[in-house]
Amino acid sequence: KFIVEGLTNYPEMTAKRRLNAEHPIAVVGAQLRSMMPWIKANQIVDKSKN
Repeated sequence: KFIVEGLTNYPEMTAKRRLNAEHPIAVVGAQLRSMMPWIKANQIVDKSKN
């Protein structure tokens, strides 16, 4: 299923990721993390690059 979806640019996976990112707990978590500069200093993954 994953391979077949990959041939069509992963529409189902992309939709699920978008829904997860828009979930209220994810939004609040992002807001809280943005208020804590020491977390950004130790960040492993930079979403703007990856």
